[in-house]
Amino acid sequence: MSQETLYLDLIAKYLSRNASTVEARALMAWVEATPENRLLFDEMARVWELSGAVPDPVFPGNPARAWDRLDALLDIENGVAGVKPPFFEAPQEDRGGAEPPIIPISRPKRLRPRRWWAAAASIAFLLLAAWWQISRQGTSREEKDWIAVQTASGERQEVALPDGSTVWLNENTTLTYARNFLKRREVKLQGEAFFSVARLEKLPFTIFSKNLETTVLGTTFNVRAYPGEQQVEVSVSTGTVQVDLHATRKIKSPVQQSVTVGAGRSAVFLEGKEHIELVPVPSVNASAWKDEQLIFDSTPMPDLIAALERYFDIEIEVLNPDLMNCTFHGSFVKPDIEEVLNVLKISMDLEIEVRDGVYEFFGNGCE
Repeated sequence: MSQETLYLDLIAKYLSRNASTVEARALMAWVEATPENRLLFDEMARVWELSGAVPDPVFPGNPARAWDRLDALLDIENGVAGVKPPFFEAPQEDRGGAEPPIIPISRPKRLRPRRWWAAAASIAFLLLAAWWQISRQGTSREEKDWIAVQTASGERQEVALPDGSTVWLNENTTLTYARNFLKRREVKLQGEAFFSVARLEKLPFTIFSKNLETTVLGTTFNVRAYPGEQQVEVSVSTGTVQVDLHATRKIKSPVQQSVTVGAGRSAVFLEGKEHIELVPVPSVNASAWKDEQLIFDSTPMPDLIAALERYFDIEIEVLNPDLMNCTFHGSFVKPDIEEVLNVLKISMDLEIEVRDGVYEFFGNGCE
């Protein structure tokens, strides 16, 4: 980006009230550096004022008309125009609550050899100003259309939605739902949540999580889609859900795969594989974080380890491969890691050591 283009961009941000304090100060330092910079800034401010701050469409298909209109703007013959500068707004305490003053902007003599540059810069500026206005309005509209609920590390929260549905949020999770939720039952999820969805026959409930779109009428299920994890998992407790895999993260991109997941099953999507895998049994204790209990019913060692790693946020390494043939039966309410490990040691004849934060399992194993 050339220096001229950079400062045209800053002027557009400045006049559309999108410039930060730092950007505004940098721009003003540049304006005061040379008479030509001040001249260009004054021309841009006058074009902004005369065009009503929001330019007409850029005369599609009629560039000659654009040049004629720009010439007319630059040739207005009045020595002084009273302009209330639309510069960045200082914090209220800095302004003392006073209205910004009316500052006269004198019309300097234009440098005719640079007239082509002033005209081209003005058109570029109008384009930039229009872009800033439109993008700002679009962002504001997007923010106003959605409500976000967020949990911090170690925090869990229950959220009651307007339709009677309930969502339990695990830690480090963000749930965003449409403000007009009773007309559009849509939510976006980053993290992990357990959903108990109220049944409304004519109004499906949709969850967007990474590449997956999960649609239900009324059921209970768990969705895990943390930004730092490669796997997205939907585990169904009751009812059925439809899970669609989109080609990209962009919502409503073409559907690559669509599966129906019934109670007692899970849909697992691993980034990079480009397909959803249906698991015949739900992930072990998928909602243990919500219920605060771990339940194992002849659970194979790999599933046991996965549940413990997830619930306690630890890393486990099995040193003897024969241990992976073992199974465990037992349950824990409000589990404590030391209690669970002691029970495993006794019931499975395990030895457990902690080395560099990793829990190492070793023992005789099973055949």
